[in-house]
Amino acid sequence: MDIGNDEYLQIKIEEGLCRGDCSSCMSMVRRLLQYDSGKFANIADSYGSLPAHIAMSRAASQAVLRAVLDSTEDINHKCNSGRSPIHEATSGDSLRVLLENKAVDLFSRNSKGQTAFSALYNDNYAVNVDVLEYLVEADPRLACTPDETKEGLTPLHHAMKLLEGRNFVFHRERIQTAVKFLLTCSEARRVLMAYEARSTNADRKKVRDFARKEMLQEVLDIMDSLRFNPI
Repeated sequence: MDIGNDEYLQIKIEEGLCRGDCSSCMSMVRRLLQYDSGKFANIADSYGSLPAHIAMSRAASQAVLRAVLDSTEDINHKCNSGRSPIHEATSGDSLRVLLENKAVDLFSRNSKGQTAFSALYNDNYAVNVDVLEYLVEADPRLACTPDETKEGLTPLHHAMKLLEGRNFVFHRERIQTAVKFLLTCSEARRVLMAYEARSTNADRKKVRDFARKEMLQEVLDIMDSLRFNPI
């Protein structure tokens, strides 16, 4: 490989070199990152993604991920779909490494107006409780922050939509766990209040029915205190 050739860094696969090499051995990663004083880490592919995006999405080893992130000039760089590296987190470990950088914008929005927390509930393949836990620990407000859209849907709206969708058993169990996390986290009361402000009685009944089915008594008590879909 001639890493001294600028053209090599952007040609070949349209996705860009960073999509093919972020999982390489550490020695190769170091060589790439050292190229032209760290230029490689800040070259976006045709999707606007930096190596940081790819390393996060592929849950690269902590050593590789830390090396890539340390060389990234704008840790909140957005790709063409408005996703910053935090939106690409697929594991709690990778998110923990990313959050070592205090410049990370926890409330960065993608092109749909969603935070990374809300976006996780918008994809049954992506929802990961470990990532959700780290995000809420970093800033509990994420659990009840609505999208910056006309509808202003909250994470609970997206969670209930996932729950009602047609999913494989594996995904359904994971989604149920993610919904329970949202209803039992430290911000559960605010989660329900934010949802209530943007939902119908029928919507609220579905949430109550889920809490009753899962025997989430503390959640039911909060609902009663809020007169959330009163019985």
